[in-house]
Amino acid sequence: MARILYGLCGVGIGNAVRTKLILEYLKEKKHEFFVITSGAAYYYLSKYFENVYDISGFELVFKNNKIMSFRTLFKNLTKFNLSNYKNIKEVIIRIDEFKPEIVISDWETVSSFYAKNRKLQLISIDNQGYTKYGDYDIQFKYLFQYWKARFFLKTLVKNPDYNIVMLLPGTKLKNIENVFGVSPLIREDIKNAKRKIGNHILVYDSTRNHERLIKILREIKTEFIVYGYKRIAKEGNIEFKGFDDTSEFVRDLATCRGVITNAGFTLINEAIYLEKPLLCVPIRKHFEQILNALYVEYNNYGESNWRLSVKTIKKFIKSIDKYHYERPEYKDDLYNVLDSLLEKVNKK
Repeated sequence: MARILYGLCGVGIGNAVRTKLILEYLKEKKHEFFVITSGAAYYYLSKYFENVYDISGFELVFKNNKIMSFRTLFKNLTKFNLSNYKNIKEVIIRIDEFKPEIVISDWETVSSFYAKNRKLQLISIDNQGYTKYGDYDIQFKYLFQYWKARFFLKTLVKNPDYNIVMLLPGTKLKNIENVFGVSPLIREDIKNAKRKIGNHILVYDSTRNHERLIKILREIKTEFIVYGYKRIAKEGNIEFKGFDDTSEFVRDLATCRGVITNAGFTLINEAIYLEKPLLCVPIRKHFEQILNALYVEYNNYGESNWRLSVKTIKKFIKSIDKYHYERPEYKDDLYNVLDSLLEKVNKK
C-alpha cells in the first residue's frame, strides 16, 4: 500500500473521467490518495472521493474553437495573487500532513513541483506525453504549434521519473527509457453499451462557447444532441444536455449515427470503441488536438475540418455510411504498468 499525491490538470472533463477510473482502482488496491485539481475536474471528482482539493490551476481560454493565447496567458497570470497563494499554501500544509510517498501527475503543475521539492518519485500518467515521445512525422506547417506544445509540457510538469503515456490504437512511442505506452482506459459503461445506429448526431464541444456551431446546426434538418454547453433545453432540432458520466451520455453515444466533436483524446477513443464515425473539429493552435484529428482522418475513422459550415456537416452526414470499420484492439495494460511502477518506487 502506498500514500499517493495525485495531481490532475483541470482543463477538459475527459481527463477527470479517466482519473476517476484510476482512483477507483487505487482505492480497490488499498492505496491512499490525496487529489489536487481545479475547475470542472474538481467538481466532478469531489462528488466521488474525499481528499479532493481545488488549487485554481492552469486554464485555457477559447473563442470560436480557438485558443486565445494572450487571454490564456493573462488569465493564468491573474492567478498569481495573494488569495490563490494562501490557498495553495494551505493545501500544501495538508499534503505534508498526509505524508505522500509517491506523486502521480496528469499534466498538473503543483504536484510535480511538490515531488521535486520533497524529493519524491514522480510518475506521469497522461496522453499529452505522445507529443513529446510519440513516433510520428510533423508537417512543416505545424512546427510552431509543436514547439509551443513541448514548451508548455516541459514547463507545467517537471521531468517525471516515469512516464505512462496513453495512446490512440495503432500509434507508437520512440524507444525511451522509463517511458511506457499503454492503451487508454475505457469505462465499463462504454464496454457494456448496446450499440445501434439511431437518428441523432451527438455533438460535444469542450470550449463551451462555440456559438457559430450552434447557428450552423439549426440550419440542418437533422436531430442533434449537444453536450458541453452550459444549458439544458430543447430548441428545435437541437437538444442541449449537461454532461456527466451517467448512463444517459453513454446511451446517446452508443445509439448515435455519428459524432461531431473537437479532437479530445477520451471521446475519440470512446467513439472508436463503439465504432462511431467522427467529424473532428480540432481546437485551433492546440497541437495535441491537431494530431488526434489527423489520426482520425488517416485511419478512416471519420474526417476532420478546421472550420465547420452547413456544407461540411451535411457532407459528413451524407457520407457517414462509408465509415464502417472494426474496433481496433484495446489492451487493459495501464494498471499492470502502474502496479509495477508503484512496487518499484516503494522499494526505493
